[in-house]
Amino acid sequence: MKNNHTIRMEDDSYSNLKRLAKAQGITIGDYCEFMIDYIEKNGIDPDKSINTLMQKNNKRLSQVVAVIKHHEDKALWRIAKSNEKTQALLLRLIELESLKTP
Repeated sequence: MKNNHTIRMEDDSYSNLKRLAKAQGITIGDYCEFMIDYIEKNGIDPDKSINTLMQKNNKRLSQVVAVIKHHEDKALWRIAKSNEKTQALLLRLIELESLKTP
């Protein structure tokens, strides 16, 4: 059996906690346990600014986007070159066909 404990908090914080737990359809105690698990699993330090985490994530996202753009550009360049060759061949065929017909 679990031991139950009481914590003190401001009325506003309690109201917010109650609202959040209700929105999830769970008890306040369960919600607190989920918050603690989430913080521990994700290595979040509540004393640090969330901006630091956001900046880290944004930097990583920018790196991923840069890699995708690089590969897109390489592939598009190849397609464009291939398209130029195809277009040149088609024009040459049209010229040859026009020479055949009197």
